[in-house]
Amino acid sequence: MYLSPKTCWLGLMLLAPFACTAATTPVDLGTLGGSTSSGAAINVSDVTIVGAANLSGDANAHAFKQVYGGSLQDLGTLPLTNPPGNSSAAAASLANSVVGTSDIDITDPDSGDVNRYQHPFYYSGSTMQDVGTLGGSLAYANGIRILAVVGSSLISGDTATHAFIYRVNTSTMTDLGTLEGGLNSYALAINLTGVVAGASDSGDGTTHAVTWTGGTIRDLGNFNGGPFAQANAINDFGIPVGYGYLSDGMTAHAWVGNNMQDIGALPYGSYAQANAINDYGIVVGSSNVGTANNPDSDVHAFIYTTAHGMVDLNHYLPANSGWELQSANSIGLNGTVVGTGIYNGESHAFSWALTGHTED
Repeated sequence: MYLSPKTCWLGLMLLAPFACTAATTPVDLGTLGGSTSSGAAINVSDVTIVGAANLSGDANAHAFKQVYGGSLQDLGTLPLTNPPGNSSAAAASLANSVVGTSDIDITDPDSGDVNRYQHPFYYSGSTMQDVGTLGGSLAYANGIRILAVVGSSLISGDTATHAFIYRVNTSTMTDLGTLEGGLNSYALAINLTGVVAGASDSGDGTTHAVTWTGGTIRDLGNFNGGPFAQANAINDFGIPVGYGYLSDGMTAHAWVGNNMQDIGALPYGSYAQANAINDYGIVVGSSNVGTANNPDSDVHAFIYTTAHGMVDLNHYLPANSGWELQSANSIGLNGTVVGTGIYNGESHAFSWALTGHTED
């Protein structure tokens, strides 16, 4: 379907003062010299995009940052004794700070051996700062809002993984804990009011979607009696989105809201997940898709609203765009979607401003 200036589908959904735009194709964000890249997130003001991109030769990938549609900035890695290494960016704040995960080389004080681990980073200005861990060897940063970073870390002894929140202004990391009886937990996003979204093991052997408010955990459930559910994102009104397996343990659907409303999957797909939601309630994600004779044959990006349900983003591409959009990973307040797709045969990060202001 072609988005003409008179038929701006997304603008009608928003019920907001957006004028319709003429059809455009997604913007190829390119790479850092290699052949592939992936788009992870756009900040709430639709200014900064982050992700990871291969370097020349495709042996390594680095986190990137793009501001105001400029060129990709290579954010490098945490200190390495034996470069090269890898890094990836997961989220950006309103102030354009970036968080993600990077290789880091740490010297064993007893043996003198140099060991490589993955640690979360906070990048501001031109400096990549090691956020550290909860005492374990590995940790990952997944979200940021203001000066609060959230992620997951192995605890001391590497016996379990726990969600954490890290306060940049005090350089302190707090263990958010788990549901009662649970071993592991994961923090994946944080909103403006400090509500953290993620997942936690429970005492009954299943994993539940959860949120944390002021350090107190809230159990959202395990989604229709299934064995696993996870909250991937949460908007500033406290509405989470994610995915969960149904009671058959084989089919997974995207969901939205604290009551975990099942929003399904694309046609003939048995797996879908919601990756992001903006403050207008527009949800984006990825889903398996197929035909009656060939289910689950591909993965496509989707957009969801209560008015129109789940729609394959590829349906809105102009003919011969060169794109197959596979995953929509983030959506800004003004409707810019960031994700990853196949562009002329290569996996590339994309951004797509689905709404805008014109004189139409």
